[in-house]
Amino acid sequence: MGHDRTVYHLLQHGAYVESYNKQIKNRRALHEAILGKHAEAVKILLQAGADITKPDAHGDSVLDYAGSTDSVEVAQALLQSSRTDSNPNEMVSQLARSATNTGSRRLLEWLLSTYPSIVPYSKKPSESLLFVATSRGHRDVLELLLSASKTKNYSDPVFIRAVSRCLPFAARRENLAMVKMLLQCESINVDETNIDGGAALHLAVLEGYGQIVDLLLSHPNVKINEISKHYQCHGQTALHIAATKGHRKIVELLLHHQDINKRAKDYYGRTPMATAFLHLRWNALELFVEHEDIDTKVKFKVPEGQLSNVDPDQVWLIAKYLLERGDLSITSRNLNDWLEIIVEMVRSGWIKLARFLIKQPEFDVNFDIQTVRKIKTILHVAAQCHQHEIFSLFLGHPKIDANRYHPMGPICSVLHCAVQYDNMTAVKLLLARKELNLKSRDWEKKTALDLAIKLERYEMAEVISKRSGVKLLVKHHAQNADIYAYGFLDEDMDANTTNNEYEGEDMEFENLVK
Repeated sequence: MGHDRTVYHLLQHGAYVESYNKQIKNRRALHEAILGKHAEAVKILLQAGADITKPDAHGDSVLDYAGSTDSVEVAQALLQSSRTDSNPNEMVSQLARSATNTGSRRLLEWLLSTYPSIVPYSKKPSESLLFVATSRGHRDVLELLLSASKTKNYSDPVFIRAVSRCLPFAARRENLAMVKMLLQCESINVDETNIDGGAALHLAVLEGYGQIVDLLLSHPNVKINEISKHYQCHGQTALHIAATKGHRKIVELLLHHQDINKRAKDYYGRTPMATAFLHLRWNALELFVEHEDIDTKVKFKVPEGQLSNVDPDQVWLIAKYLLERGDLSITSRNLNDWLEIIVEMVRSGWIKLARFLIKQPEFDVNFDIQTVRKIKTILHVAAQCHQHEIFSLFLGHPKIDANRYHPMGPICSVLHCAVQYDNMTAVKLLLARKELNLKSRDWEKKTALDLAIKLERYEMAEVISKRSGVKLLVKHHAQNADIYAYGFLDEDMDANTTNNEYEGEDMEFENLVK
């Protein structure tokens, strides 16, 4: 007995036509018949009163199911046997959208040939069948829809905008075949942006898709120097974006384009070369230096396989060149733009660059280096990395604040930082300054001396104690000393007496220092 006869038999013996499967999305008999591609069973259920408008538990309609099956026979059964009060044009449109969404080419081809009223594009580009096919990545369906559009009006402005809006989506999805297909439309606007303001070229560069960038650059109407409005690369040209991301191959492609403006300024007034410099993109910066008419003294070569191991003298010369040419500027408001280069300068000990920057009139030596969890200054980073030459350079600046206090950070003062990272040189340099506040406390309410004792850096604690007016009670052993207690000296007390008196030879350190 066939499926259609079984359904008919069950209905004749009292089976409820709208019964549903509770275990599988509340699918009704009509849903199951469609999924099984049983066209005759679909007709019988519809004739028995099955509701074609009722969805399953997940909200998927009968037409959604029909579109996913790619069955022309089931679609014919639904369209021919549905209730007379249904809107046939609306049903056809829904079925075409469902077929496009699921990539059912055979069904869509039949619908397009049978119902000429189907238009693959609409005034709202994001609602067009062309956009649905592109967003789902159905290349063969997109090809079919583009072919059907030719029979309508290939020069229709509505079509041009719809197909142009698909291009950024295909580019960002790295769908090379779709990009090629869309670019074959003669009237396409290659610079059309998506809802976020991103053009295809900007999005392809942003994601590092070199092949798509190369393909887009071959289009005669591409605006290579256009400023992007996309939120991820706002105010930048394609070359700025490539420089920011360090996409060397894409930078090379763009630099060789005949219409490229190598010195175009972004929203902040920076050139692409300056952008590569500020973001430490040495591999891209090398290409910019090769393409610029730069003084022969300025040479930049990245050691193969060692992108982080660059010559500090080269970095300094590039910075000097960019500032003198006006590609970059240093003001109190734009120091955050220099964040990456400043941090790398301090960590790597680029003393020539440090000496150059510190002489700039608006360079703030107390610049706050903000990260997700910490706030530090240049002195903090130099003390942490044991870069004594840079630490000494900045500490000697007349405007330096050696007591810079950051309660948001795990280490508050510069002295705390020097103690934390066992930097005796930095500790001694700080202690030589009269204005140093030795009573400042970190988030655990510990002074730098407290921290030194906690970390068992007793030599460092002794150096700090001599400067802070603190008497340390020490029990001497053969070759080491255990600090038992300390206290600030009172003016009325003898220099050999502390505020904390502890007796007993076997007293434990942990019981005394809290």
